[in-house]
Amino acid sequence: MNITCVETFLTVIRTRTISQAANILYVSQSTVSGRLKQLEEELGVTLIERKKGLRGIELTEKGRLFVPLAERWVQLGKETAYFSHDANQSLLTIAASDSIISHIFPKLLQEMMSREPQLRLQLRSPNVQSIYQMVNAHDADVGFVHFTSRYDNVLTQPYMAEKMVLVLSPLRTWPDRPLLPAELDPTCELRARWSPEIEQWHATQWDPSRRPYVLLETITPLQELLSASENSWALCSMSVAISLKRQNAAIAVRDCALGIPERICYLLTRRNPSAYTLAATQMLLHYLNAYIDQHDYFRRL
Repeated sequence: MNITCVETFLTVIRTRTISQAANILYVSQSTVSGRLKQLEEELGVTLIERKKGLRGIELTEKGRLFVPLAERWVQLGKETAYFSHDANQSLLTIAASDSIISHIFPKLLQEMMSREPQLRLQLRSPNVQSIYQMVNAHDADVGFVHFTSRYDNVLTQPYMAEKMVLVLSPLRTWPDRPLLPAELDPTCELRARWSPEIEQWHATQWDPSRRPYVLLETITPLQELLSASENSWALCSMSVAISLKRQNAAIAVRDCALGIPERICYLLTRRNPSAYTLAATQMLLHYLNAYIDQHDYFRRL
């Protein structure tokens, strides 16, 4: 069975259209259609309904039954290719939010890779729903998220909690003590979504009808935006706050006097992982646990 045709089939069912699948795979729509036809001829079944007037695609009953087989086939192909290249190395693909990839993993992975030269890593930072989809589809071996969802083939486990703090503009002097929410102007907030629990807490402290200064889809521009106004502020995880402080020592970091809920990080793994994936994941978690234990603003769950 041609693995390229199988991968094309999986891309089509994820995007729901042949045109989007073609864009993702950097091939023409006719090439995608040709690969699907080749796969169906080889299997002797129809996998996808092609109905006139429908923009998307629909799986046949055989198509739905083939999906888990296709996912396992692709995963086995990847592992076989990697094994034939170097049987002494392990490959681990990690999908996580940008705040984890950029502010927690660098030192952790630096130490792990210096001690485990046989391990090879691939880091990806899509949105939360995509992380679930990647783990579900074998495109990632392990995921870390702060919002939960449900996929039958993905195990979701609360793994660690992290302290949340306030980060404040470097353009003014802030009181050297925990701050009350009433001391912060909600219209000057640089607001990112951290977790449902923190969102709920936020709504009890500031009027939800008052729009923040900036709504952030990513925390990447946070450092520059804190310097845009002397009253700018944000809720922030401690690991991110430390990184910001390292880049600009004038940024103020304060506790909130009313106590912000911790940010919960969930571990995503796939049911029935291969022996290679399980061993590499256990290696990662061994170093992650040691990292958590070394920092008092984390705790294991």
